[in-house]
Amino acid sequence: MISWGVVATAMAFVNSVEMFYALRFLLGVAEAGFFPAVIYYFSRWLPDSHRGRATSIFLMGSGTATVIVGPISGALMEMHGIWGHAGWQWMFFVEGVFSVVLGFVVYRFLDSGVEQATWLTDEEKSGLVAAIDAEQDERDARRGEKAARVSRWKLLADPQMLLFLWIYFAIGLLTAVPWLCALVALFVSGRVSDRIGRRRPVLVVLLLLGGCGTLLAVFVSPWVGLGALCLAAMGFKPASPVSGRSRRATWTPGPRPPASG
Repeated sequence: MISWGVVATAMAFVNSVEMFYALRFLLGVAEAGFFPAVIYYFSRWLPDSHRGRATSIFLMGSGTATVIVGPISGALMEMHGIWGHAGWQWMFFVEGVFSVVLGFVVYRFLDSGVEQATWLTDEEKSGLVAAIDAEQDERDARRGEKAARVSRWKLLADPQMLLFLWIYFAIGLLTAVPWLCALVALFVSGRVSDRIGRRRPVLVVLLLLGGCGTLLAVFVSPWVGLGALCLAAMGFKPASPVSGRSRRATWTPGPRPPASG
């Protein structure tokens, strides 16, 4: 969390494309370990019968953060011009520093394991540790001693791990397809509306296309549904710029200046 906050704070001082890409890469590096570390942390605190609800509560944090941080980010953007800095710089700086401070607070007050928890009785500690260790011993027995000692490098080459990585990558790739179609539709709809000089018919067609695509995606197979989502994106995304002007602007030349001499 601290490294994440440091990189986010540094984003406020971006002044080149190269610096932007470098910091975005480092932000991904800092962020990548956060979620698996939390899940591992849960495994050292809770038996399997309670981890599902704990993980659900943890994931609720991202949704809650969106609700809370959205208005805060908007307010920070309004600080545009203060001390000569843009609003987006204030947003990255304040939120990044807050994450760093929160990281140190968590490090100070969060117990590393069950044994360090002063708010549990000795009986509760021993009961939790025994339940967690028993589950771990059972998993090790199922996998066998050899599987329990697999190196990190071999784990990265594990077929199941590679399959999970491919699934995650493929999902991200598929989500990009509708927006690529929307880019094409944006370009085409803008040219068509300018050429015919009538934006209202183009807007109606786009909205119908978006609505039909969204409705169709509910009732068809996943692959056909992806095509339907492409149609929806091609309708709704270009509708916004087309609706910005209700009629074609015309240019009328002014009077010519009188001839000299």
